[in-house]
Amino acid sequence: MLKFNAKDYNELEEELKIRHVEFSITILKSIINALEADMDTVVIGLMPSTGIEIRGSRENYIDALTLNLYAAKEEEEYELCAKVEKWIKILESEDRLGDTSLAFQHCK
Repeated sequence: MLKFNAKDYNELEEELKIRHVEFSITILKSIINALEADMDTVVIGLMPSTGIEIRGSRENYIDALTLNLYAAKEEEEYELCAKVEKWIKILESEDRLGDTSLAFQHCK
């Protein structure tokens, strides 16, 4: 989980501009950990000054993985890239089949 120093939404927006790659990597790692633990939601970030949590939910995992994969490539995190690509394929097949249990059988 990533902790933000921002005290309000305007500061959070500025902080995200500066830390966007770090945030993207955290999103990827958090979602992969959640998928491996069969969790439907995950806390990705926290603004301690406000108590606001940035969360992800299972129905958005595939989009978040797809949109943030660039960061792992940019940072040359090849093992992370491989895990993300594997999970994208699993989630895509899960969507097509409508059966989440199948996806987890592939990962164990």
